[in-house]
Amino acid sequence: MHWFWKSAWVRLAREQTVLVALVTPMAADGEVDWPAVEKHMDDVITAGADGIVVTGTTGETSTLTDAEKIRLVEVGKDVAAGRAKIITGGGSNETAHAIELYKASEKVGADGIMIVTPYYNKPTQAGILTHFRLVADATDLPVILYDIPGRTGVPIKYETILRLAKHPNILAIKDAKGDFSEVSRVLNQTDLMYFSGDDANVLPHLSQHGLEERVLLLLGQDVDTLHERKTGVDHHRELACEHGKLFGSDLLSSAQLRDRNDASFFRRLRHYDLLAPQQ
Repeated sequence: MHWFWKSAWVRLAREQTVLVALVTPMAADGEVDWPAVEKHMDDVITAGADGIVVTGTTGETSTLTDAEKIRLVEVGKDVAAGRAKIITGGGSNETAHAIELYKASEKVGADGIMIVTPYYNKPTQAGILTHFRLVADATDLPVILYDIPGRTGVPIKYETILRLAKHPNILAIKDAKGDFSEVSRVLNQTDLMYFSGDDANVLPHLSQHGLEERVLLLLGQDVDTLHERKTGVDHHRELACEHGKLFGSDLLSSAQLRDRNDASFFRRLRHYDLLAPQQ
């Protein structure tokens, strides 16, 4: 068991860790553009990310093969070279398949896993509890629960989160639900770390916990500024100012944030020369 490393990871997360959810660059023929993947990873890590999340929602995991998901972890480890943690989010709505993928990711060096609520199936809370527990039992890695009902069709309810928080491998939750009162209740009742998973909620989530955002790909050093100012003397006013500049701009308009299709996000990255043109 990686308990020593887990303790270090917990301390880091509680000091406001920034995890960046990566896109998966594709070539014109539909294959993964591996040179672009490597450059994208290096750019994000060099900009200061504490960790990168591969094969998540932003990485269009549902369009990737199992082999591609595992290779993304391998490439991430090579590119990071110890500079950042590699989290894999490529699970499955079928429990045995999810376990298989996470075990393979652990074998090639993943530093943590992010388990999504089973999508399409719309399981009961008992089913969600069982799915997460079985997957967490099958790995020695730190686990992040991924609560994104807008894509899975069902939330992880408060009572279920409290029960899952008792599992020794489940250390964090990525929240794309946006229920801030629930966030406060869970933080008061558990030792879970919270990561924001909804772009427009950066400021309120940052005031409570950490960051895990795809918009960090667009914001670059501006997010480092937003992040660092949280600890300043007059941080509330400064954070509000930064949040207004970032989310009131053409770069991150409300209309773009409401568009959950990642194709438009690829276009924004390429427009600002943050991702190489498709070959």
